[in-house]
Amino acid sequence: MKKKNQLLILLISCISLFNINAQELTENEAFDLSFGYEQNGFLGRFSYNRKIARNGMIRFGGQYNYEVFDKNLPEDLNINLYFVNLEYYHNILNLGRGDIVISLGIGALGGYEEITKNEFDNGFIIEKESDIFYGFHGGIEIDKFLAQTDKRGNYLSLIINARENYFLESLLGNYQFNASLGIRYNF
Repeated sequence: MKKKNQLLILLISCISLFNINAQELTENEAFDLSFGYEQNGFLGRFSYNRKIARNGMIRFGGQYNYEVFDKNLPEDLNINLYFVNLEYYHNILNLGRGDIVISLGIGALGGYEEITKNEFDNGFIIEKESDIFYGFHGGIEIDKFLAQTDKRGNYLSLIINARENYFLESLLGNYQFNASLGIRYNF
């Protein structure tokens, strides 16, 4: 009986946390494009976003990272990462009449890690070949309204995103922080 009550309380808490109400489901969608910095290089990201509740958004996107790895080698080792993300972001704070929205998110990722060079002039050899990788991430995003683009309510916004990726099966190690700045078109 005690476990049933605990389970019921947990279920009610989750429902109230995500505030999912069938009347509030909308068809708000968006595309965004952003560029940024990560620990050893640069990144470019695009995504398709779909609002699923008053405070939630599902996002599917792709990302490219260019890494310059281990600057102590006589030559730079470049690694290219190509990956896709499936994410859920939840709005936690609206500021300035909704002009600024701060969201927290989690997601899964997977992709291909391309190692551009395995052997070096000094005899150093990297045993790992180009391969697939996968992992998870957590992040925070700030979305700032910029301008309405038409009479239907479509608008542009500025996005700032910071996230910590956790990679499995990657030459880069397990953790990678990155931050980006971009534009989102909401329709």
